[in-house]
Amino acid sequence: MEPRIDEELKILHLGLLQRSLLTRQPYHRSEAIWNGEEPGPLMCRSRTKEMANVQMQDNRVIDIIKLLRLEGLFRVTSREIDHCLITALVERSRPETHTFHLPHGEMSIILQDVEVIFGLPIDGEVLVGLTTVEDGDWSQVCGELLGFTPPNDNKTLVGQRILISRLVEAIATPLPHDATEIQIHQYARCYILALVEDKLFMDKSGDRVHLMFLDFMRNLRDPRQYSWGSGCLAWLYRELCRASEKGASQIGGACTLVQYWAWVRLPFLCSRIEPPLGCDYGLWPYAPLAFKWVRVPSSKSRPSNMALVHYREQLVTMQLDQDKSSAQLDTVGAFQKLPMVMPSVDILYSALKKAKRVSPTKGIPNIAKRERNRGTKQLDALMKEIAVPLRTYLENFPKKKYLHPYERSLIELTLGDGNYEEVLGKVNSLRKNVVSVGKKHASLCAKSLTKREAEERLSETLRAMPVVDLETPTLCLVGAPNVGKSSLVRILSTGKPEIYNYPFTTRGILMGHIAFNYQNFQVTDTPGLLKRCDEQPYDSIPNFSAADALRLTGI
Repeated sequence: MEPRIDEELKILHLGLLQRSLLTRQPYHRSEAIWNGEEPGPLMCRSRTKEMANVQMQDNRVIDIIKLLRLEGLFRVTSREIDHCLITALVERSRPETHTFHLPHGEMSIILQDVEVIFGLPIDGEVLVGLTTVEDGDWSQVCGELLGFTPPNDNKTLVGQRILISRLVEAIATPLPHDATEIQIHQYARCYILALVEDKLFMDKSGDRVHLMFLDFMRNLRDPRQYSWGSGCLAWLYRELCRASEKGASQIGGACTLVQYWAWVRLPFLCSRIEPPLGCDYGLWPYAPLAFKWVRVPSSKSRPSNMALVHYREQLVTMQLDQDKSSAQLDTVGAFQKLPMVMPSVDILYSALKKAKRVSPTKGIPNIAKRERNRGTKQLDALMKEIAVPLRTYLENFPKKKYLHPYERSLIELTLGDGNYEEVLGKVNSLRKNVVSVGKKHASLCAKSLTKREAEERLSETLRAMPVVDLETPTLCLVGAPNVGKSSLVRILSTGKPEIYNYPFTTRGILMGHIAFNYQNFQVTDTPGLLKRCDEQPYDSIPNFSAADALRLTGI
């Protein structure tokens, strides 16, 4: 698969040199790429949106899931599939060997990966059965095992496949407390059938599930122990083989398994994990390994063609035993790969220019609704155009702990201890604030009755946001607690500190702005100070407040 250079002739050979083993190369997807064709990303079939809205909390159903040994799959959260990552791996998947051909050798998804990542059992009886009904038809099977009979409309039930949306509809309402065992089993089958189809056995139809899997759930009181992991892997191998063909445009099977496997085995392909602000995970709950990446950001905002090219380059240039930490700790030169940071004025100008070009959704006849739609979409576009560059800078600036020791020392000597991380943290905080404000005001714009009302709401919020200008004259109010500092700031400026009739209401530094005679001023409200001896210990709140105020005033 990789280009090779003949030592004597120094000629670059494209594609395979020896085709005796890889006999299907003329029909493979990579052959089209070598010939200059661009097939584009594959469509990864899934029903993530429907299943994400189904939150199963009934312990009676969960107990049945545990009996079937599908608890690990039940705990795997639904997430967006990275179509470009899956496509880049399929381009290196070989149907002859069921392996991915990479620069350093071959890799494959094995049963151990399925067991660890999805928590599926890999021992037990094989998933083998009939795809036809001997007595009766599939409608009767649905009535017996699922609790409903599909209408004869050639849409809900086609052949042996039923719409997943019909299964989701059947479990949309909770089970009654006095449900019989038969009703509980029928309800559980609807959920489990939709679950295994979404995460394990998705076919290229994308919206249907094969009813043959019901045969493995007939006896839910004492179910037989099946090897769900081996069935999942066999189905995935077949889908990878089909998707690697030259004319394929979509892929089914456990695409989320392929994505998680890539993040485990090739961690440099994984995006940065973003825990929520102020969150301490504590001890990890009992869950499959897939739970580790629940906070990996979605990739759907990236342009598909650029992302596919990026993944191809990463796979081509990968090194043996490469991972995110060792590759960065053992080499020097991370600073040479730093991105070019645009000035803030240019980022804002570019975002405004692109946001103005956003047009409303077609087909809205009402003028007021159309303009509200335009404003909402423009605010959303403005937020994304500002936040995406900031996220790109954060992803491309290396973390200090992954740098070579020489470069870590260089950062500390040049910028000071902790300043590098502090600046990146502020950029990340700015990005989150931009996203939060953008989403909030896009929602307000959609609810506004007039354009003027939407502009006034936005202006009030922007004026009230804390902004510090080092060149603007600043008045800092420092004094004892409960003497009226916050009241003065609230009356004179745009700041809105809390005011109550007890001390230490203000626990941090609050900013306000004053416009007087065409000149701007800043006013700062600080926590109260207590007069104490140096030897006397401080309580936590007064000590924190005094330290902040003294540092701010330069005392």
